[in-house]
Amino acid sequence: MITPAETIRVLHVDDEPDFAALAARFLERADERLVVETATGASEGLEYLAGNDVDCVVSDYDMPGRDGIEFLAAVRDEHSELPFILYTGKGSEEIASEAISAGVTDYLQKGGGTSQYTVLANRIGNAVEQYRSKREIEASRKRLSLFFDQSPLGVIEWNENFDITRVNDTAEELLGYTENELLGESWEMIVPESDRDSVSETVRNLLTDEGGYHSINENVRVGGERIVCEWHNRVVTDERGDTVAIYSQFRDVTEREKREAELRRKERRYQAVFNDPNILVGLIDTDGTVLEINQTAMGYTDAILEDVVGERFWQTPWFDHSEAAREDVKAWIDRAASGEYVEFEADRLDSNGETYTVDGVVRPVIDETGAIVSLHISAHDITEQKERERRLEALNRATRELLAAETEREVAEVGVDVARDVLGLDANAIHLYDGKREGLKPMAVTDATRDLVGDPPTFTQGDSIAWRAYEQGEALAVDEVHADAGRYNAETPVQSELYLPIADHGILIAGSSTPAAFDDGDVLLGEILAGNVAAALEQVRRTERLERQTAELKQLTNELEAQYRTLFEEAPIMAVVTRSKDGRPVIEDCNEQFLETLGYEPESILGEELAGFYTPESTAELFEEGGYERSLEGDFTRERRGLVAADGERVETLLRAVPHRDADGEVVGTMAMFVDITEREEVKRANERLEEFTGIVSHDLRNPLSVAEGRLELARDSCESDHLDAVERAHERMDTLIEELLTLAHEGEAVTDAEPVDLAAMAEGCWANVETADGTLLVETERTIRADPSRLKQLFENLVRNSVEHGSTGSRPQADDSVEHGSTSNRPQADDSIDNGDASDRAGAGDGVTVTVGDLDRGFYIEDDGPGIPETDREKVFEAGHTTSADGTGFGLSIVKEIVEAHDWEIRITDGTDGGARFEVTGVEIATGSGAT
Repeated sequence: MITPAETIRVLHVDDEPDFAALAARFLERADERLVVETATGASEGLEYLAGNDVDCVVSDYDMPGRDGIEFLAAVRDEHSELPFILYTGKGSEEIASEAISAGVTDYLQKGGGTSQYTVLANRIGNAVEQYRSKREIEASRKRLSLFFDQSPLGVIEWNENFDITRVNDTAEELLGYTENELLGESWEMIVPESDRDSVSETVRNLLTDEGGYHSINENVRVGGERIVCEWHNRVVTDERGDTVAIYSQFRDVTEREKREAELRRKERRYQAVFNDPNILVGLIDTDGTVLEINQTAMGYTDAILEDVVGERFWQTPWFDHSEAAREDVKAWIDRAASGEYVEFEADRLDSNGETYTVDGVVRPVIDETGAIVSLHISAHDITEQKERERRLEALNRATRELLAAETEREVAEVGVDVARDVLGLDANAIHLYDGKREGLKPMAVTDATRDLVGDPPTFTQGDSIAWRAYEQGEALAVDEVHADAGRYNAETPVQSELYLPIADHGILIAGSSTPAAFDDGDVLLGEILAGNVAAALEQVRRTERLERQTAELKQLTNELEAQYRTLFEEAPIMAVVTRSKDGRPVIEDCNEQFLETLGYEPESILGEELAGFYTPESTAELFEEGGYERSLEGDFTRERRGLVAADGERVETLLRAVPHRDADGEVVGTMAMFVDITEREEVKRANERLEEFTGIVSHDLRNPLSVAEGRLELARDSCESDHLDAVERAHERMDTLIEELLTLAHEGEAVTDAEPVDLAAMAEGCWANVETADGTLLVETERTIRADPSRLKQLFENLVRNSVEHGSTGSRPQADDSVEHGSTSNRPQADDSIDNGDASDRAGAGDGVTVTVGDLDRGFYIEDDGPGIPETDREKVFEAGHTTSADGTGFGLSIVKEIVEAHDWEIRITDGTDGGARFEVTGVEIATGSGAT
C-alpha cells in the first residue's frame, strides 16, 4: 500500500493527447507511487500547476505555442526547484544543451518500445527523491542573458523604447546588417509594413506585461530581402517590477514555413487516399451511405465492394455479428455528421470468425465554405498491439517483483521466470558478467534450457555469439545458429537464438530447436524485459553501495562525535551547550573546565538556566540587550560576561557564542565558549592603580622637591653652613627615590617592540655609563638577542652598578650589603677597564671588582668576583624597597626583575665563578645567526 507521503504527483505535458494518456498509463504501471495527470500544452500545464500540487513535470519539447524549453522557463518562474524532465522525440545536442542551460532536471529522448517508460519512471523517482531530500532550496536565478553570445539563434537586446542596444553574431548574419548599423535603430527597421501592426501589438504587450511572447512574422534583411522568422521575446524585471532587460531570440524559418504549407496541401490531397494497406479507410455520406471502401477493409469480410457501396455502413457485413455494434456505428456517424470528431476502439469478427481489434476515427470532411460534405472513417488493426499491451502489463507487474529482489541471483531467477511465463521463451537463461573469471557466468536457467543444452557454459571473450552480442550491446536474433561462425558449440541442438544484452551486467539468452523462431515482437518485448532486469540489477548494486556507504558514514559519524567530545572536554576554555526554552538558554551540556572554574558539580548545572550563573549586569546583557537573540541568529558574538562561582567569587570571562543546530539544521540553542580573563582584569585594575600612584609621585612629590631645591639655592646665597650640604644630599636622595619609583612603575609593561641587540656592545656601552672606579669588565659573548634596547640598557646598568658598589675590594662591604643604592647615572670614568679577553686577562686589573658578561643556553649572565649574596637573601633582594644600605633606595634590582618579566624571561642568583654573585637571565629569544646553542 502506497502512503500519501510516498505518492509522486506527476504532470505530463504533451500536445499529443493519445501519447500523453498512454505514457501516463505505463508510468503508473512502472511505479505504483506515480499518479500522472496530463495536459496538452504549456498553457494548460501552467494553469494546472497554479491550482495543484505537483512533484514533477514531464514535458515534450516540440509543442505549439510554447515549446518545452519555454514551458520550463515559465515553470521556473513560479517553481524554481520543481523537478522538470524534458521528454522529447525531437532530441538533439542543441536541444539537450539548451535544456541543461535552462535548468532542466533531466533530459530523456523518446524511444521505441515501452522500456522507455520504466527508465522515465526511474528518472522521475530519482528526481523527486532528490528534490524531497533537500531542506534548503537555493534561490532561483535568472538565465535570460547567459545564452546571448553562445546562442545558435539570433539574439537582440532592446531598451524600453524598443531600440536595438545589442545583437549577437547570428543576428547580424540573419539580418545582413552589422551591429553598428543596427545599434540605436527601432524595431521598425527590420519589420515590413505588412507586419508592423502585429509586431507593434507584441511590443505593447511586452512593455506592459512581465513575461515572454512568441510570434512568427516577416522581417526585412539588408537590401530589402524578406524572410520569415520565429521570435521568442522576453522582458526581465526586478523585484519591484521595473524592467531590467528586454531580449528577443529568433531564427529564420522561411524554409520551414514553406515545408509546412506544402505538408498542409499534401494532407488535404491524402485525405482521399484509400489504398494504404495498413489502414482500413472508407468514405461515407453524411446519412451513413458507403461511398467507397479500400481493399484493406474489404479483406476482413467475404463481401465484395459492390455489396457494400450504396449501403448504410452499419448494415454492412462487418457488423452482422452484433446488434450492439450496429447501434454504436450509427451513433458515431450521427455525431460526425454534426461536426464531431469521433474516436473509437472496438472488437470485431473477421470472415474466419477470429476476433480482431480496431482503433479508428470518424471525422467530417469540410469543403471551402465550411460545409460538411462527407465523412471519413479510418481504422488500424491493433490486435497485435493489444496483445503486446497485455504482455507489457504482465511485464510491468513482473517489474515490481524484479525490483523487490534483494540479490543479483534473485533478480536473475525472476527474470528467467518472466521470460518463460510472459514472453513464452521457454528455454532461456541469464548470464551475468563475472569480473574474476572475465566471463558471462550462468546465474539462472529454466528447466527447458537444461533439457535442450544441459548446464549452460560460461562464455568468455571471442568464444561465442553471446559474447559478441554482449560486447555490441544490441539485441540479436539469429535465425540459423549453425550458419553463424561464432556459435559456441558446433553440435548444439539449438536452431535459433535470441540474445538480449542486460546493459553491462550480462545477457539474457533464449533458444529454440526451430529455425527463425523469434520475430520483431519477441525482440521488442525481450528488450523491455532486459531493460527491467538491468534496472533491477542496478538497484541491487546501488542498494549494496548505499549500505556500504551508510555503514562508512555511520562509522565516520561515530568517530567525529568522539573527536568532538574529546575536544569539548579537553578544551582549555569553558564550553557550554544550551537549548532555547521559551527564549531562555537552558544548559544541556558543559565541559570539565566550566565545572572546575566555577566549582560546581554536574547535577547542579545541567538543566538549569545559564542566566542563573551570570552576574546581574551580564544577565541584563543576555536578555534586555539582546545578547542571546544575537547568538541564536548567528551574529558574531564576542562580549564580556561575568560568571558567579559556587563560592560567590566573580569570574570575568570573554564570551564567544554561535548557534547550535539539531540534525535537521534547525537552530535549537547555542554553543557558548568562555575564556577566563579574571587575572587579566586584575592586572588591568592594578595597572590603573599604578598609573594613579605614579601620577601622585610625579606631581605631589616632585613639585615640592623642586621648591625645596630652589629654597636651598637661595639659602646658600645668604649663608654658609655644613647643614646645607646635608640638606642637598637629602634632596638628591629624594630625587633618586622618585626616579626609581617612576621607573619601577613602568617597567612592568609587556615588551611589544623587541629588536636585535648586540650583547657585547650593550655591555660595553653600559659599563661606560656607570661609575666603575677601578673595576674591570670582561665580555665573553658575541651573541645577539631580541629585546627592548632601552629596557635592556637599564637592566645592564643596574646590575653593573650593583656589582661595582658591592663587590669592590677597595671598600668592600659585608656579604649582606649586596643591595641597591639607586639607579645608575651617566658618570663614565676615563680609566675604566674593558677587557674582551679570557679569564687570564684579569691579572693586573687592580684591586677593583671584575664584572663578566657571558652566554647561557637561551640566555646570558652577569657576574662579579665580590663577596656574593647569601642564598637566604637571594629572593629578598628583588623586592621593591629592600636595602641594608643607609643611602640605598631598594629599587635597583626590583627594576631588573620587572624588566625581565616584561620580556617574559626568568632571572635567578647563583654563586659566581670566583665566589661573587652571578645573575642568570634565561628564556631569551636568540636572534637568527648569532650563534645560538
